[in-house]
Amino acid sequence: MAVAVPVTTPGTVAVPIAGPPAAVPVSPVPVPVLVARATFLAVTRSRARSRA
Repeated sequence: MAVAVPVTTPGTVAVPIAGPPAAVPVSPVPVPVLVARATFLAVTRSRARSRA
């Protein structure tokens, strides 16, 4: 996967996308959004590589 989302602890996740890396508490809303964003970026990059 092109986008790495490092998990610091079971309760927090590092978010280097929106700015400086920071530990953000995991809640039901941001997690699927971050996963979807990371997946979208990975797919976009892989498609760009295949086209080039």
